[in-house]
Amino acid sequence: MYNTKFITADGKDLYPGYLGREQRVLIRNRYSGKKEYMWCACRPDAGLYYKISEDLKIYPEHNGYMHDKYCCRYKDVTGTGAQKLPYTVGENGDVTVCTSFDPRRFPGSADNLEQNRQYAADSNAEATESEEILTDRDNSGKRISEPQLGLDRLIRCINVDCFTEKVLNGKTIENRQSFSTFVYHRTKKVRLSRNKITLGDLNLEKDGVRFIYTPFAGIYQSKDQNFLRCYMQTLGIDGKVFKNFTFPEIAKRAMAKFRKQYGTEPDANTFLAGFQYIKNNPASGKNELNSSVYRVLGRVHLFQVSDAGIYCRSITELNTFNALHKITNSNHAIKFWIPPEDESVGAIIEIDGCRKKILLLFRSGNNNALSYNPDLYVPFVVDNSVLVTEQILYTLVR
Repeated sequence: MYNTKFITADGKDLYPGYLGREQRVLIRNRYSGKKEYMWCACRPDAGLYYKISEDLKIYPEHNGYMHDKYCCRYKDVTGTGAQKLPYTVGENGDVTVCTSFDPRRFPGSADNLEQNRQYAADSNAEATESEEILTDRDNSGKRISEPQLGLDRLIRCINVDCFTEKVLNGKTIENRQSFSTFVYHRTKKVRLSRNKITLGDLNLEKDGVRFIYTPFAGIYQSKDQNFLRCYMQTLGIDGKVFKNFTFPEIAKRAMAKFRKQYGTEPDANTFLAGFQYIKNNPASGKNELNSSVYRVLGRVHLFQVSDAGIYCRSITELNTFNALHKITNSNHAIKFWIPPEDESVGAIIEIDGCRKKILLLFRSGNNNALSYNPDLYVPFVVDNSVLVTEQILYTLVR
């Protein structure tokens, strides 16, 4: 289990990446004049003490600490740091991501589709005007050994990172619509590893690409003068349906992947995320559109979200997060968050007054062993046969 947190003398968990200036001031003032009030959670019995300085940065109280190898603060005897992660929430709150693709480049396979005369580029397709996430990435010169995110994992990381940031800062998440707005603003903090631009700053006019994140409303196809046009429809904030032009094969692959992952058809829980590009029309012919440019979805991912808007990798996760959302809404002594840097952990559940936290795990096809500290966590494995209830959560930590 990858560690990024600190533990305070009063038993609270602190994630530096989610601590704003005001929170750091409060913590520093609370422990003013005291030493050894905050320590790294990777080895809680080792006394790896840290403090918040006058400039609100976090410094070790002593030199020569040896952290666990799964800790973000780990360095070996040569000074080499921990394994680099493809999605990193830094202690200053900025996020760095590394993707396996360059989103500013239209996918090669889709480029081939564009040359096929049976499709018509549509410059009149409506743009999605709802609040959306925006993203960008340059992969030039990247080493193969460096961990990277594909489109689906990138979307999930941004989603659960945003959820965790809001929960740990005491923000209320009412529903998936309001959470989508939070996600949009979170991308202003997400920076591509080899670019200076953040995902939230990309736009079609300047960069020729943007990353949309919005409710999915189905696929629509039409024929005009024997040319096939395909649209992936999305919903705006006011419920208006927008048409996003794409190529049929792109929509078909997205639907096939969704059906395989969830074993169901898209429904009201389904969101769409993907890169939309500005493209030049093919050479003009008498049956082609006269406009010189058009908008088209090049990379598309469909996924399920919970009632609170949390990305769900399975129907089991969907049902579990919906149950947890109801529990936390009715009992404010319970809260949960999802560490974006550790995909093996489904969620961490905290109950006020309980020393240990619940490590929520989902069964999967992966047999990777999970390392965790039994002094801090109680594991709870969920599958289709287990229903998460408030009573079960309290039983686990007592």
